[in-house]
Amino acid sequence: MTSSAAKVSAGLGLAFLMLFNSAFAAPLTPGGSLTFSGAIAQDPCQLTPGASRITFACRGNNGVHTQQIGIQQVAQGEVTLPGVEKVSLTYLNPQKSKAVVRIDYH
Repeated sequence: MTSSAAKVSAGLGLAFLMLFNSAFAAPLTPGGSLTFSGAIAQDPCQLTPGASRITFACRGNNGVHTQQIGIQQVAQGEVTLPGVEKVSLTYLNPQKSKAVVRIDYH
């Protein structure tokens, strides 16, 4: 993965975490700036979480590839999707009720 793609992937993961984690709902100081460099070369995968599975819809050369994958498989990194180098899942609490899914693209 190129350095630019890694930065974009990390930045998107951080933005996702900040948007959906209630811990970041605390008052924030307005102002400042955030700069991304690089380019998004393909549409990101769309995720639909379920109780025990996550549905991934990833655009590839042959259209949209949709696949349901068990959360345990995702947590163990056992995911193969078109245009995706690696998928990982990190739990945010001991109850395993909140998690972040990170997708690293080629």
